[in-house]
Amino acid sequence: MTPLGDVSSMDTPTESITVTALPRVVDGLTAARLKKTFRNHIDGGRFLHIVDMLQVEMLDSTGLGALIAALRSVREVGGTVRLVAANPQILKILHLTALDKIFSIHASIEEARERFATTNVRHSA
Repeated sequence: MTPLGDVSSMDTPTESITVTALPRVVDGLTAARLKKTFRNHIDGGRFLHIVDMLQVEMLDSTGLGALIAALRSVREVGGTVRLVAANPQILKILHLTALDKIFSIHASIEEARERFATTNVRHSA
């Protein structure tokens, strides 16, 4: 389990996919860490991302803004971000804010990985 406020990432070198796990609460503190994490990944040449939101129970407007900023930054370099979420409250927030229209949302990390494998995703080197 990701500690409160921590954002953790795991690279999968063979797939060129980075999985970033979010904690239970995604707020201003987490948002700042998330933005920094994505900037570091982009600077390191990582452009395919899965954001694991399976533990997220609370997502505020700052957290939503950080997700949008991450997507924008990754898209600028030709990459993409997929979300993994199952909590009905979080899915409702993503729907009410229309983020389900700009993010690909999956029920599991495996499903998101498979979607990367079946789509032609291009990214800059």
